[in-house]
Amino acid sequence: MTRSIRGDKSICLPVASEAEYQAIIVDNNTFREYILQILAKYPEIFPIEMEKGFSFHDWVISSKQQLPMRRIKLKENGEVYQLRPEFLMPYMVGKTNEMEKALYLCRFGVPFEAIAYVFGRNAMYWYRAYCSLSRASLVGTTIKNSEKLPEHLLADEKHTWLQGERIFIPTTVAQGCILGVSLRESASPTALTEGYREFKEEVQLIDPDYTPITVNTDAWEATREAWLTLFPSVVVVLCFLHDVLKVQKGCPTQHNYRKILSGKLWRAYNVCLTD
Repeated sequence: MTRSIRGDKSICLPVASEAEYQAIIVDNNTFREYILQILAKYPEIFPIEMEKGFSFHDWVISSKQQLPMRRIKLKENGEVYQLRPEFLMPYMVGKTNEMEKALYLCRFGVPFEAIAYVFGRNAMYWYRAYCSLSRASLVGTTIKNSEKLPEHLLADEKHTWLQGERIFIPTTVAQGCILGVSLRESASPTALTEGYREFKEEVQLIDPDYTPITVNTDAWEATREAWLTLFPSVVVVLCFLHDVLKVQKGCPTQHNYRKILSGKLWRAYNVCLTD
């Protein structure tokens, strides 16, 4: 299930081929049976309310692909979702198998002009197709069930450069997954609050009452202020590595004391891991 921060909602259905899709979509009973089979096999791609039943809402014709699609309405809350077959890219910009190799090259920084030279169309087409991949909610694409939303987060800003200017990338992670990334021109409290706000908006599309218990940071004051602004009840926890670094920085000339304190901190850390 994909839900953008603009409120658009769609469900990407696995289909063996376009021919199979065209065959099953024309009959309500056949299409319903197919959807229920997919729901039983892959419940994570559907909203939870799907289990309470749905009805077919209307037809949608993609003007770009000249392909008919159905929309369904959930009985539980009345929300409407568009059913998109997996052989179509988001926003119907093209066929997945026709665009996969070209978009794969984007991860290596291949210019859009070069992609257009090899795969046809024009540079702007591939640029827009590439940008369309980021329109879906990162949290909603990664986590399908509100019960699986993490209670403990880690947040930090990566410093990098863009066209000669220094920029900051507020990033939110949990349980091995990246759940929020944005780009800001400064690391001020206001800028970081807006940067991390994208995570808040996306996560609250899944659970409007969501608030994390803790967020682990490097003690940068602007980061702390940003998270307390967005989630006033969250407990900001100092990153253990930065805690060790602060101890080392606090006694730069006392090598023996620094070594002893660092050793005790890491032993305490290892004990916590085994408990």
